[in-house]
Amino acid sequence: MKPRHDRTSEQNQGPSGSSRFSAVSPTARKAIVSLVLGLFVFFLESLVNRNSDIELQVVIALLVGGVALIVQFLSDTEVQLSRAQTNSRADILKLKDDLDQRFSDLHKAYETFMSIERATVDTDLVMNFVKEAGRLGRGGKGDQNPLSLRLAEHEITRQLNFLKGMNEGSTTYDGEDRDWLLALTRCSQSSIDAVSLATTDAGIQSFDGGFWSSDLGKRYLGAQHKMQEEHGVKVRRVFVFDSRRGGGDMGLRQICLDQEALGFEIRVLDLPRGKGIQRGEHLFDFIVFDGAISYEVTPVSMIDDSVAPSILTTCLVLEPSKVKERSQLFQQIFGDASEWRTEN
Repeated sequence: MKPRHDRTSEQNQGPSGSSRFSAVSPTARKAIVSLVLGLFVFFLESLVNRNSDIELQVVIALLVGGVALIVQFLSDTEVQLSRAQTNSRADILKLKDDLDQRFSDLHKAYETFMSIERATVDTDLVMNFVKEAGRLGRGGKGDQNPLSLRLAEHEITRQLNFLKGMNEGSTTYDGEDRDWLLALTRCSQSSIDAVSLATTDAGIQSFDGGFWSSDLGKRYLGAQHKMQEEHGVKVRRVFVFDSRRGGGDMGLRQICLDQEALGFEIRVLDLPRGKGIQRGEHLFDFIVFDGAISYEVTPVSMIDDSVAPSILTTCLVLEPSKVKERSQLFQQIFGDASEWRTEN
């Protein structure tokens, strides 16, 4: 029988010659190569020049071997320098990009800080807002779930759009606003001049059951009365209606009585009896606060009279020229209106 080939014995024979040479250190490999090249030159010189001096052959062999060793070291050095330059260039470019990004971030932070410092609003409020926004998602009691973070981002975006609108002269809210109306009332210092149209603030058949009977209407009246009592804010209001459509009813008289009891100056304008404004093409529901901001609402076009009026949009107008126009329009309407007690 032929002896069985023993694979295990082959595996235990150790690495081949090439792998053994690869395992030698780079310096030793260079020395071996130089020695082999020197011996080759020595034997070649012996064969070519048999009569040459042995000492000369040794010198030539050593010289060639030494040159070979130096060339190998120079070649490795060049490769290493090239790699180092490549790596250094990449590191430098990465460092430059990082520094550019850091300087850009610092510049943005500086601009933001200077904007806060130059702000006419309370800088502490702005700083506290930024601090609280920075704490989101970092250990707060109620900001650990994704929904709360999305809600916070939505509200921040909404407030950002609000501030942008104020800087641009106007901002709009879809539907009936609540917060702006109450906030403006509580922030007013001198006057609140309002035009209230039956097509906006009334109920289905009369003023009774409309805006003034709602929770917002009651809170609005309470806030106006408080500002008048505590800060001397003057409140004037004109109710505009069309008697041909049944607008001047007992519900309106009761509303006028209630608001007059709060100290407000109340007048009414019946469009058919109006002097300066008969057609109503310039009439819309608005409130001018301190002669500086106009709060305006746009009602939904009514097709069915059995449905109470609703609000399509709410707009804040801050552009001085437009606010001045609203103030002049109010003075015209107020002058054309009459005392509600004399209106029959």
